[in-house]
Amino acid sequence: MFFSDKKRMAAFYFAAVLFIVADRAIKYGVVNGIISEPKIFGDFFRIDFAKNYQIAFSLPLQGKIVFALIVVVALAFGYYFVSLFKEKRPEAIFAFLVFLGSMSNLMDRINYGFVVDYLYLKYFTVFNLADVAIVIGVAGLLFSWRRVDKK
Repeated sequence: MFFSDKKRMAAFYFAAVLFIVADRAIKYGVVNGIISEPKIFGDFFRIDFAKNYQIAFSLPLQGKIVFALIVVVALAFGYYFVSLFKEKRPEAIFAFLVFLGSMSNLMDRINYGFVVDYLYLKYFTVFNLADVAIVIGVAGLLFSWRRVDKK
């Protein structure tokens, strides 16, 4: 199995933490004007600070009930991660990514009242590294659950 080696698993956890630390640092930089809209690949992909008051992919849902739901889902993934980690299941890394990403975005909601998005991809949306971690984590969990169902 891909995650069976303890060193490889530790490297993935370390990379996940670095990913979220980078997300927090970039968010700090764009909010405080330290990073100001550099173009990464011209107008196609660039840093572009946006305040996201909605939820994933800017779906028009907001308010205290949505905030409470986000907290519950984030804590559920935290609990799920701990249970998978205790069982030494490889899917734990994916639950960890979802948990870290949701915690980073939750910190934004608590600190600013919105999620700090900064990666602009032309013809798509503005998002952040925490969103990428969540998407990778959910996709990895769905893939691993599908593999389990086939067995």
